[in-house]
Amino acid sequence: MNLHIIIHIIYFTVSLVSFFIAISVFGVRNRKGILQYFFIYALINVLLVGFYIFSFFFNLEFENTISRISYVSNTYLFVYLGLLIRNEIIGLTKLKIVNIIFYVFYVLTIVAIIIKLNSANDFSILILPHFGLLIMAILYFLGLYQHVPSTPLQFVPEVWAIIGICFQATVTILSYVFIGFFFEIGSKTYISIVGSGLVIGYIMFSLFFIKGLLCFTNREKLLL
Repeated sequence: MNLHIIIHIIYFTVSLVSFFIAISVFGVRNRKGILQYFFIYALINVLLVGFYIFSFFFNLEFENTISRISYVSNTYLFVYLGLLIRNEIIGLTKLKIVNIIFYVFYVLTIVAIIIKLNSANDFSILILPHFGLLIMAILYFLGLYQHVPSTPLQFVPEVWAIIGICFQATVTILSYVFIGFFFEIGSKTYISIVGSGLVIGYIMFSLFFIKGLLCFTNREKLLL
């Protein structure tokens, strides 16, 4: 069993755990915002990575199915994360530039998804929406610096979630830059290494969201 498939098995496990944790959060009375809807993305990932692992072990062709689920996953992820960060920024500041950046982000996302549909091997175009997420996440932390909440930051679910977004967006941008370069020189080994790094980035992203979701249950205990 190679390292690449082991990493995907870990990713599948983390996605499955995050799905069940996100589902359990719906029973918490002091929940707010859209963070809880992470379970939809986690479920899509369970299907996506599950099909990939299944096809590897049983030598089956699921490329079209995996590709379709991947497009659904990316589209939902960009829409969901964009709304999550926008709502949190608006809660901290009333700057009009936030809405402008938000709408520009969605235009970039639509353009990137359309181009990616017509060019399966062109990953560089997906840098655009991830860059947009990174900019919005930075704006959130600038707003947080100016308007520190009364709740300690380690107990604020959205702080952990947006740290995860920053981490994932940075890793993804760097990975797509290197993948594009290695595609040009035809180095399959390095493409596989960078691809594994990309998956690890998504694993860490999910772990940050799990930490954020667990803050809801910790907050519930503090209120009892």
